[in-house]
Amino acid sequence: MNTKVQSNVGLGQAISYFTSLGYSVSIPLTESQRYDLIVDDGDKLNRVEVKTTKTLDDTISLRTKGGNQSWGGEVSRISSKDCEYVFCYSLLSKKMYLFPSTILEGRATVKLCEKYDEYEIK
Repeated sequence: MNTKVQSNVGLGQAISYFTSLGYSVSIPLTESQRYDLIVDDGDKLNRVEVKTTKTLDDTISLRTKGGNQSWGGEVSRISSKDCEYVFCYSLLSKKMYLFPSTILEGRATVKLCEKYDEYEIK
């Protein structure tokens, strides 16, 4: 599975999760935004970044290297200025986590484990 397919699976899981809660979900028309979804909970629009992993230890890279040919070597990290939430999905364990972006701000990776039980989506 290439990284584009991996990302699409995570995105699909996030859309399914938010839709099951009765939220309206929108997808940006272009890839120039620093978020993957807009979720409308009826009171507020929230920007959501989606991250997916297939590592055995459920470590998720939080860095964004930009689009294929446009990448100029600059690595971006999660910022609460760019999104309100980060949805993380593991292809191997099938676990889903929803973090406020302030928890992960500036980090390069997060390992989904017992430390973050309160953020796991059951």
